[in-house]
Amino acid sequence: MTEQTPATVYRLNDYRKRKKPTCFSRQELYLLLSVYSRRVISGEWKAYAIDLDPTKAQFSIFTNAHAQPLFQVVKLASASKRNRRYAILKGATKVTQADTLAQALAYFSRPLKVVSS
Repeated sequence: MTEQTPATVYRLNDYRKRKKPTCFSRQELYLLLSVYSRRVISGEWKAYAIDLDPTKAQFSIFTNAHAQPLFQVVKLASASKRNRRYAILKGATKVTQADTLAQALAYFSRPLKVVSS
């Protein structure tokens, strides 16, 4: 007769209590992608990535797919859904912070520059 291994008990409540990730809304993605597409057309930006976790949502902008992100647009989670904070990071430096995404994205409203390929 063979020995049986003891059964592992998993508590479903441990899995149900996980916090949902902070996400960008449809309107926020529209704003982000409109700024992003203008910079792609000008040749400045090449790729993006979206990361979600319970404390923040992050839209990273790259000059190529293998580099470190040039900019990161971060939506910080808060206790109240109305009180969100947005920040734009360049590397480890916080470039700007605002209460709305539109205010934060105003950082990118500077005139476009011509980039040769």
